[in-house]
Amino acid sequence: GMNLTRLCSLVGREAGYRGALSVGRVQTPTLRLVVERDLAIAHFVSKPFYDVVGDTGFSSKWQVPEAQGDESGRCLS
Repeated sequence: GMNLTRLCSLVGREAGYRGALSVGRVQTPTLRLVVERDLAIAHFVSKPFYDVVGDTGFSSKWQVPEAQGDESGRCLS
């Protein structure tokens, strides 16, 4: 970290960058993850998709078989 930060800062100054370029064993890989995620977002192309939703109803009435009903057509057992 410390030595590489110094080296990168000196090389950066030669290229016209004003400031320190910090390098660290946790910071550098974390920065790479952030940059990769940012590039993935920048190059994202959305694709259309559809959800199919159905709402149905069902209504019925049970008819008592003649052999099981009484004289009024009701099922008692």
